[in-house]
Order: sequence, then C-alpha cells, then structure tokens
Amino acid sequence: MPRFALTIGPNTRFPDWSAVTSPLVEAALLDLLREDRMLARWQGLGEAARDTHRAILQSFRETGRAPRLAWLAERRRLAAAAIARHLDELVARDLVVCRQGEIEGAYPFTDRDTGHVVEIGEVSVNAMCAIDALGIGALLGRPTLIRSRCAHCAGKLRIGTGNDGRSITGQVPPGIVVWAGVEPIHGCAADTQCRSMVFYCSAEHLDAAQGGEPVSGYRFSTSQALEAGAAIFGPFL
Repeated sequence: MPRFALTIGPNTRFPDWSAVTSPLVEAALLDLLREDRMLARWQGLGEAARDTHRAILQSFRETGRAPRLAWLAERRRLAAAAIARHLDELVARDLVVCRQGEIEGAYPFTDRDTGHVVEIGEVSVNAMCAIDALGIGALLGRPTLIRSRCAHCAGKLRIGTGNDGRSITGQVPPGIVVWAGVEPIHGCAADTQCRSMVFYCSAEHLDAAQGGEPVSGYRFSTSQALEAGAAIFGPFL
C-alpha cells in the first residue's frame, strides 16, 4: 500500500514518515490513519482555526491543562464568537474534544485522567493513550518521563524519552510492550480508538489479557510505538 501525506502547514507534512524506520509501524499507520479519515481531519482547515489549535496545544505545553475559552480569546486576540467558531470546526474534525462547553483535550493531550501521565520538565500532563504519551516528546521537541500502568496487572511503568523526544532512554520494567488496537471510531477517537491503545509490562501480560482470542491491532515495542507517535504528532506544532 502506498504511503500518503497531507500538507497541514508551511513546509509541514502529515504524517512525518521520516520518523518511521519499522515496516510494522508503517503498516500500522496506514491501517490506523485511514487516508479518508485524515483528509476529513485536515483538508481545508483554515489558518485561523489552525492557529487556535496551536494555541490550545501550547496551553497544555505551558500549564499541563486545557485553556479556558476566555484565555484562548485573549491569547489569540479574537472575539469569543470567533474562537467558538474555530472550536466547532476543530471538534467536528476530531482535533479537539469539548465537554459541557469547555475544552477537555486536544490530541495528544487531555484533562481526563487516563492513567498516562507525561512529565515535561516541571509540567505534568495527561495523554489520551499510550501512543499519544510516547508522541508528546516529538511534538514538543523535549525529553519526557511517562508514568503509566500495565493494562493487565496495574503494575507501575516508567518510560524515559530523549533526543528531542524521538528515542527511548530507559524503561522500567524492561519488557514493556504497547498494544495499538484497531477499533471503529464512533464520535471521537478519544472515546473509542484511544481506549484500545495501552501499555503492558510484558508480552506475557498482553497475551494473558487477550486470552488467546484473535484481536485486531498491532503489538509494538516502546521504540516502535514512539516512532508511530512521532510520525503522528511531530508535525502538529
């Protein structure tokens, strides 16, 4: 299957295939990032809405939390009505998640307690899923420390990234694997696809969780999962 890439800004292509060296990751991205779905997400997104999207991501980067609408309007120097229109478009494209009139998340970040916490310097932020957690370093060009738990035994996991967030520098326990399930997306990915992208402390615990049943998805090492996260989120800012 041929690779596809979309132009989402000046000199910016999505996904960033330069981050991908593993054939497994390439196959997974082509399966998970369906071209029609990505066209619906990015094609025709105006620069004003794109700047609002960047401002939301920057709020998570600076504070670890989603911005309030009043802050966003002040930051963007726009009327609240204009910000509301941008948010409506970003939500419709599933780039931003809103609940009860306020921003809850913007992939890969969320205010929801997902169990995936990413430390960027002094700032801690929740990630939507395991792949998102591993992609945050590449998005920000920063080293990160990811704290999560095994989806089978709830054992604590720690993963460090370096090289501007594009390589694994250490992990405890050493045998962590990532499961990227392929799920139909109904509504937003945060409520469907993201829930099937999780960490396991070992391949044995992933096997135990699946119980020998056939499951649609991809089994990654943390380095492979980081490649996927970097390809997806590296272009966002």
